[in-house]
Amino acid sequence: LVKDKDLVFMEELILGDDLPGGVGQRRGRGPDKSFLYDIVNNAHSGLDVDKLDYFMRDCKAALGQDNPIPLRFVDHARVAWVPKYYEQGEERGGRWEVCWPAKMAAEAPKLFNIRYTMHAQVYQHRKVKCFEHLVHEILCLALDEKLISVVDDDGNITARVSIAEAIGDPRAFVHLNDDILSLIFHHNPQEGFVDADKMAAARRQYLRLRRRQIWRFVGSTPVQLSAGETSDERAEKAKEQIVALAGKEGEEEEEGEDEVEAVPETPSEEEEAGEQDEGEQPPCSQLSQTETPMKARGAGRGLRGEEVVVEVVSIHHGKGSRDPVQRVHFYPKTAEETGRWKASRVDPKVYAAATPSTWESHELRVLVAHDALLEAAVRAHKKWCQEHDHPEPLALLSQETCETVSTGG
Repeated sequence: LVKDKDLVFMEELILGDDLPGGVGQRRGRGPDKSFLYDIVNNAHSGLDVDKLDYFMRDCKAALGQDNPIPLRFVDHARVAWVPKYYEQGEERGGRWEVCWPAKMAAEAPKLFNIRYTMHAQVYQHRKVKCFEHLVHEILCLALDEKLISVVDDDGNITARVSIAEAIGDPRAFVHLNDDILSLIFHHNPQEGFVDADKMAAARRQYLRLRRRQIWRFVGSTPVQLSAGETSDERAEKAKEQIVALAGKEGEEEEEGEDEVEAVPETPSEEEEAGEQDEGEQPPCSQLSQTETPMKARGAGRGLRGEEVVVEVVSIHHGKGSRDPVQRVHFYPKTAEETGRWKASRVDPKVYAAATPSTWESHELRVLVAHDALLEAAVRAHKKWCQEHDHPEPLALLSQETCETVSTGG
């Protein structure tokens, strides 16, 4: 084995199609062994052992389903020659790829649909994103704190680095595991914090996470991205518009309240006695976060930018808006009998019955920091959908719930 060549091969396996210059610049293995890349990191179809494995694992763990399709694709994978054709159908070169029998072409859309289902129901589920944003806040607040210890072979701590620095230091990077949040919460250096206020804020957010006081889902609606428009651009533009609509409604409500001047009535002796029996209520500042009345925490006013998250979630079947099955090559039934292991694409009509109406969907979601903002956010999001001709949002709160929240019922 040539050590340098093997290291290049491993690096190319990790990078996949992110390799500078593309997969055509691979040097770790020659053309006769090009199929080895497809086993670990298939840059052509995406069907490699890693993806097929987590399809089976996560379907069972998260959805409680044993899906046999990924295992069938593992069992029937073969190496075949995929020719390249030029003008007038002339064959000029090609490459060895991992391919599948033609009879499995009808199952291929179902295989890629597993990816779409897992992202929609698990990986990018709205509740998962609510937790994700809170974890993101914690990590950002503690990003520059010296949390990670660098230990030598003798067990001595040689240095302490921050999360930002650990990304570029392999000795520290291996310690960035699931314990990082607990480490942030319990970290108390003798030499003092880099930024004590940020660390205190990070611990507060960690307590919110433990208490499940996460971001609240307001609603979602399908959207279409314009040509050249990114998801981040669309989300930022929508956020500005929704915040503006909420502020406008808040101003209109305040103006309406100012126009109606309520004249307080003189309480009767019976009412005064009843009030005294109830006892004094503690001020809002003395209540815990979960007990704070909604009006005191922001209900009835507009929204601030830092209290709202608007994101466009894009979910596809593996190749964006393109048909992923057209990136998979299939060999004929006669390949084993004749020994002619030559594969090609199949006509989309072969699997048309299993083809979804669209290969990619975009969904605009709105989240708010706490319950008191739900009423204003739901109304603003609904109005935004109406003004931009989007479908009615799939909101967490109904109109009746909004009225209950606003009246404290």
